[in-house]
Amino acid sequence: MGEFAINSVKFKHSISTRLLKIVLSIYFLLTFIVTSAHIFIEYNAAKKDIKTELEVTEHTFKHILTSALWNMNDSQLKVTAEGITKLPSVIGVEVLDAYNETILRVGLTPSKLETSNSDTFWHEFSLLHHRTNQTQQVGSVRLISNNNIVFNRIKLGIFILIIGAIIKTVALVALITIVFNRLLTRPLGELANDADKIDLNTIQGKQNQAYHIRIKGHEQSELKVLESALNNMMDKISASLSDLDELNKELEIKVAERTNSLNQTVKQLDKDQQALKYEVAIRQEKEKALIQGRLKLQNSLNELKQTQDQLIESEKMASLGELVAGVAHEINTPVGLSLTGISHFQYMLAQLEKRYQAKELEEQHFEKFISDSKELAHSIHISLVRAAGLVKSFKQVAVDQSHEILRTFNVNEYINEVLLSLHNKVKHTQITVEVDCDKWIEVNSYPGSLSQIITNFINNSLIHAYKKDQAGKIKLKFSQHDDKLHFTYSDDGCGQEEEIVNKMFNPFFTTNRENGGSGLGLNIVYNLVTQKMKGSINVSSKPGFGTKFTIIIPIDLTKQEV
Repeated sequence: MGEFAINSVKFKHSISTRLLKIVLSIYFLLTFIVTSAHIFIEYNAAKKDIKTELEVTEHTFKHILTSALWNMNDSQLKVTAEGITKLPSVIGVEVLDAYNETILRVGLTPSKLETSNSDTFWHEFSLLHHRTNQTQQVGSVRLISNNNIVFNRIKLGIFILIIGAIIKTVALVALITIVFNRLLTRPLGELANDADKIDLNTIQGKQNQAYHIRIKGHEQSELKVLESALNNMMDKISASLSDLDELNKELEIKVAERTNSLNQTVKQLDKDQQALKYEVAIRQEKEKALIQGRLKLQNSLNELKQTQDQLIESEKMASLGELVAGVAHEINTPVGLSLTGISHFQYMLAQLEKRYQAKELEEQHFEKFISDSKELAHSIHISLVRAAGLVKSFKQVAVDQSHEILRTFNVNEYINEVLLSLHNKVKHTQITVEVDCDKWIEVNSYPGSLSQIITNFINNSLIHAYKKDQAGKIKLKFSQHDDKLHFTYSDDGCGQEEEIVNKMFNPFFTTNRENGGSGLGLNIVYNLVTQKMKGSINVSSKPGFGTKFTIIIPIDLTKQEV
C-alpha cells in the first residue's frame, strides 16, 4: 500500500516539478531579457565605435580626396578610395560630384549590395576646396559600412555571454532539483505512505486511540503542521464514527416511518394525476380554439393592412392627378399667349412680305416691324420660359412622387418647385404661402416624400383650417441644426381641440369627410416622416390660434440608415 502511494505520483506531475518549472520559467525569462539587453547594448556600442572610425577616416582622407577631385586625378581618387576600403570598418566608398551625381564606386555600395538597405549604414561628408577668398564644394563622399562588421566585433562576447548563461542555468536546475527533492518530495512521500496505511475499520474498532502519522522534519515546518492537522482529523473521525453508528440506527427507524408515509402520498398523487390529465385535455381543446381564433384575427389584420396600403397608394395617385390637372391649367396660359404672339408675328410677316413684293415697303414700315417683332419675341420668350419652368417643376415633382429615389437636393429650390406645382390650387383662395429657407441647405433624402408631406399639409389646411374665401397665411420654415433638418409648417386657421389633436395621425380619422377629407393625409405624413425619412413629428394646435407641425429629419439619410 505505502509503496503504491509513493509511485502513484509521476515525476512530471509532482509539486516539486511544477515549482521547478515555475521558478525556471521566471529565471529563463529574466536571463533572456538580461542577455538580450546586454547584446543590444554591445551592438549599439560597437556600431557607435564604427561610426567614430568612419569620422576619423573622414579627417584622415578628406584633404587627399578633395585635392584629387579638384585636380580631376581619377587614378589618385580611385587608389585613395580603394585604400579606404581596406580599413576593417569600411566595405565601400562612393564619391559624388557637386551635383550629387556618382562618379566613383569602390567596394560594396548600396546599389550593389544584395542585402536590404536596413543592414547598411554610412557616413557622408562634403569635400570643400578652400581658395584665397572663398570655399567651394567640389563633391561629397560616402563611407559605407554594414551590420555584418558590427556582429563580427561582438560575436565573441555574445558567445561567451550565452555559454555563461547556459552553465549557470544547468547548475541552477541541478541545485533546485536536489533541494526540492530533499525538502519537499521525500517528506511528502513519507506522508503519503503513512496516510495510505490508515484503515477505517481500525478507526472504528474499540481502540482508545486512533492511528497517528509520523514524518521526519523540523517541528515548525509546514509538513509538521500538516502532520498535526491530519492526526487531529483522525481523532475527530474516530469520535464521529461512533456518533454516526447511533445516527444510522435512528435513521433506519425514521426511514421506515417515512416509507409508509410516502406510499400513502404516492397513492394520493396517482389520483391527482388522473384528475390533472383530464383538466389538461380540456385546456388543450380550449387552446386549439384560441389558436384558430388568433389565426382568423391575423388574417383579418393582414387584409386590413393591405386595404390600408391600397388606400394610401390611391391617395398618393389622387394627389399626383390633382398635380397634373393644376400644372396643365397653369401651362395653358403661357402656351396660349405664345400661340397668340406667334399668330400675330406671322400676320405681321405676311403684311411685310406683301408690301415688299408690291414695292411699297418704306423705312418706317420696316422699323415698326422690327420694333413690334422685338416686343412679340420678348413676350413669347417670357411665356415659354414660364411654361418650361412649370414643366420642369412638374416633371421633377411627379417623378419623385411616383418613383421614390434617395438623392441629394437643394431644399429651397425643391420647395419652390413643389409650390409652383401647387400654385393652381392655392391661387383660387385667399391663402398666401410663405417660405423661410436658407438657399445653401442640401439634404440627402427622399424628395418625393418631402413633396408628399408638403402637399398633404397644404391640402389639410385648405380643407380643415379655413372656410371658403377666408384669408390666411401658411408658413414653411426650414433650418439646419448640426446633422438635422428642422421643418416647421404652420397656418393661422381655425385650430383644433386637444382631443382632435391626439387623433390627427390616426388612419381614417377626419373632421371634414363631407368636403373630401379621407382621413389618410396626416397618417401618410406620419408614416413617411417616422419610417421612410427616419425622423420625428409633433403637432400643436389651439382653437382660434391655428396649427403647427414640427418635423426633424436627418440631413444625410444614408448615414442614419447605416
